[in-house]
Amino acid sequence: MTKILDRFTLKNRLLLLSLGIVSVVILGNIGFIIVKLHEGYQPTLLESMYWTIVTLSTLGSYPAGMTFTSRYGMTLTIIVVLGGVATMGIGLQIVVGPWLERTMKRALKKKRVSLPEKDHVIVCGYSGMGKEVIRNLESHDVDFLVISNDEEKIKKLNNSRLPFIAGDSTKLKTLKKANIDDAFSLVAVDDDSTNAFICLTANKINKNVRIVSSVEKSRHEGILRRAGADHVVSSKSITGAMIGAKAIDESLIDIGEKGEELLEGLKIEQMDITEDSELAEKTIEEAEIGKKTGAAVVGIWDNGKLKVSVSPSDKLLPGDIILVLGNTEQLENLRRYAA
Repeated sequence: MTKILDRFTLKNRLLLLSLGIVSVVILGNIGFIIVKLHEGYQPTLLESMYWTIVTLSTLGSYPAGMTFTSRYGMTLTIIVVLGGVATMGIGLQIVVGPWLERTMKRALKKKRVSLPEKDHVIVCGYSGMGKEVIRNLESHDVDFLVISNDEEKIKKLNNSRLPFIAGDSTKLKTLKKANIDDAFSLVAVDDDSTNAFICLTANKINKNVRIVSSVEKSRHEGILRRAGADHVVSSKSITGAMIGAKAIDESLIDIGEKGEELLEGLKIEQMDITEDSELAEKTIEEAEIGKKTGAAVVGIWDNGKLKVSVSPSDKLLPGDIILVLGNTEQLENLRRYAA
């Protein structure tokens, strides 16, 4: 309806409303004269106009001699009243409706968060790992923006309060729009092939930007480094270190020499979820571990099985053992929070 009305100018819509009102007034005048003549009364044009206006305004206060005594008069009164109400109701919708709808849409529409311009982190991808990166950046009050060209993920980003760009991270114009020239670093968390192209494009624009890339297959690590990645992080290598430590029953693990190169200053620790724990019976999202402590959950031991593809909707149950990644201070914060 609004799209049809938008084809008419405000002037034309006002003209339609005026024609409707005039039509009802004319109908009322003619009807009043005909009915009163039928009832044996000779009305004047002023009386018919007065009756019509009073009836349309629903005041219902008529002087002597202007009320009807027949059923025809009652029928005319009903028609004029309903015609006036319908004309005004539809007319106001025609005139005011499109403007009111646009105004409400603008009021209800979420304002897009402005994009950071300098010293920010560009996160290329909105996968599970990308969301974990975002949570950690938020917990440290680091400016960032997200790039994604996946329609479903763009819809989710639209409903969030996250700064983002809908586009292809491998394209020069997209990274330029993300202000990569003044960015502090770029994180590529897509598949290995896409990450390689992202690294190449980013390195071509700004050779000084720090580029961190995830890798799914360890044999692709060299390719990503040659493409321009300064750091290549594999969740599998982290998990491998954890499994090796589990075999000798260590509860706290430094990632090691290779890990220090990838994740300098960070450690992985496993932590029991007890029945009295603050984290018990909460999802990872509800627990807000990253926001409250700065640490990140990278895996969950559940009945002897290790799950490394951690989702925000995963529930932490008594008896679970979580693998958390963070520096000494962050892990200490988490121990206090989870107690």
